[in-house]
Amino acid sequence: KNMSVRGTLQLSKMSIFYCPRTGTSRGVLRFLDRFFVGKKDDDENTTTTITTSSEIDDDFDVVFKRKGVFSVHQTRGRDPHLRCVYLSGKEKTIDLKNKSEEEVARLVAAAASEKGGI
Repeated sequence: KNMSVRGTLQLSKMSIFYCPRTGTSRGVLRFLDRFFVGKKDDDENTTTTITTSSEIDDDFDVVFKRKGVFSVHQTRGRDPHLRCVYLSGKEKTIDLKNKSEEEVARLVAAAASEKGGI
């Protein structure tokens, strides 16, 4: 896993966007319920930083426990997606529509471990 270049984490922000009411977000909701613990607000466009559960590996712990790196946003009526911003300025959006919990976990892991185009 190459989460850093010369010891510096390249991921500066990771956000998951999902709709709590559509079936296309089912895998995202299961992923969040399984791997994260914490308060999830029901208000539209609310940002919530979540604390990782003990099931996630140490590399994810580094990413998700850094203040302000990971957030969750509810966007009613829109398909779920993952948005990442790297220190290089590169931005990446990944479609999570109809992905299983396992696929969401794999995509999140891959995005977190990218060098961000450096």
